[in-house]
Amino acid sequence: MGKYENPRSGRAISPPTAHNVTALPSSGLLAGRNWRKFIKLTDECDELVEEDRRLMLQFVEVLRRDPGTPVMELAKAEMGDYANAMVKRCRERLEWFDRPEYYEDDSEDHEDAEKILKLEVIVERLTMMYACADSGPTDTEPEGFVRMLSMHVYGANDINLTYPALESGCRAIEKAQKPVRSIGYVLEVLQKHQEDWRKRRQAIYQIGHTLKRLREAILEAQCKLKREQAVMAVRDAKRELQHMRYKLERLRKKESEADLAHQEAIAAREATERAIPGVELALQTAQAALAKLKADGVDTSEGQESFPTVGKPQRQQMSLGHTRCTVR
Repeated sequence: MGKYENPRSGRAISPPTAHNVTALPSSGLLAGRNWRKFIKLTDECDELVEEDRRLMLQFVEVLRRDPGTPVMELAKAEMGDYANAMVKRCRERLEWFDRPEYYEDDSEDHEDAEKILKLEVIVERLTMMYACADSGPTDTEPEGFVRMLSMHVYGANDINLTYPALESGCRAIEKAQKPVRSIGYVLEVLQKHQEDWRKRRQAIYQIGHTLKRLREAILEAQCKLKREQAVMAVRDAKRELQHMRYKLERLRKKESEADLAHQEAIAAREATERAIPGVELALQTAQAALAKLKADGVDTSEGQESFPTVGKPQRQQMSLGHTRCTVR
């Protein structure tokens, strides 16, 4: 059988044979022998993913804060001793499970080459997976299927598979109780688990950076808030001053109107005071004339008086004893 060239590394390798599939010696994969620790690592990494997501949401919230609104306290941008210990523990356990010897060493050929999982590691784990999974009624030769599956996984550019993703993906297929009849199904499961482990690895190594960015954003937002409050205080003071000046102008106008009314009232009072002596003199003159008429024997008793009206003459009738006369 000819050589196979990995499209990612460009390295020519021999495809796995029936012998090294069925009787592959143990490569010392740790997760298979320490599955409980691997599950514990997965669970704690998922907690860190959620914590990193929470910090990132707070970071976005601080950046999108409306002007003048309060800023979260800097003390809340902390993970605490428990989370810090979890980060340290997850780093140590991930480095213990995801060992450098599981990957091809391309550092001499490519300075920034990505890590490529060794073919023998892939073959051993996929062989155990296929032996445990339900293959269903098929005429496919198990050795041939595993050989081709291993080559597809090894050469998949869009997966960039790591050992934790290989292990957890194979475990998921083993527990799914779903027939494994196609290479595409296995690649799809491994790709999903590789994405999950990409997020977990990012949370482990980037959560400190996320926390640092959040704290820097909070400090910057607090400085902005102080400037915003100062600007708002100046604006509110100007608005209040404008209102008070308008109110003062209205009060002055009312006071001027009140002064005018007061002056008019004073003038009316003074005119009334000046008119009272004349009215009193007229009263005295009238009383003297009345007293003179009374002294002359004129009947001055008050009775019904009629005053001529201006306009059309009116007919008046007077009754003198039994005689009626009409006076025009």
